[in-house]
Amino acid sequence: MSVTYQAPPLPKTELLSPAQAAVYCNLKATTLSEWTRIGRGPVHIKLGTRLRRYRKSDLDTWLLEHTRVPLLGESALTSAALTTAEPAPPEAT
Repeated sequence: MSVTYQAPPLPKTELLSPAQAAVYCNLKATTLSEWTRIGRGPVHIKLGTRLRRYRKSDLDTWLLEHTRVPLLGESALTSAALTTAEPAPPEAT
């Protein structure tokens, strides 16, 4: 007697197309496609040779992993000012 495991079905809305996943992540579809191709993007499901789908929960995890938290005492305004500040002109002697 063999026992086979049958995974519970996923809700239809759980799997997103690449276009839907790009909108959900606030990315261009071409950016998500390229990042997925080079291994930088979120986990995806590949069905067949070309069809990709993304689980919403995997997108949430990926976004959370790529969320930057400011360092202690650093605010978004401070870090923006530090990165865009021009160097001070040399002092005249």
